[in-house]
Amino acid sequence: MNAQLAETPDEAKARFLKGVILTETNQTDEAITVFTKLTEDYPEMPEPYNNLAVLYARQKLYDKARMALEMAIQANPSYAVAYENLGDLHAKLASQAYARPCSSTPAARAPSSNWRSPTT
Repeated sequence: MNAQLAETPDEAKARFLKGVILTETNQTDEAITVFTKLTEDYPEMPEPYNNLAVLYARQKLYDKARMALEMAIQANPSYAVAYENLGDLHAKLASQAYARPCSSTPAARAPSSNWRSPTT
């Protein structure tokens, strides 16, 4: 892989494959670097944005993941994988948002004493 990259360092497919291999070998920071550079060099490619989003989501960096998926969709509005992953991300965030109030104690769910009640 590195030999092919040395011969054709700008070959997007080879660089993308390197990012995938780094991802599969749990070299997350290196994979993020490869995919980020691909998005800079080839902003029209949705795949590196999508793969960045997956890596960010694994790190619980959900806002970065959302932004990367939105960039993938902007790069190619017909890239269905990004829409699917964005839907999964929204479902995950909604699930977490609904789980927080359910898991806290009643006292923690009560409104703050600083909140104002409507006047009658």
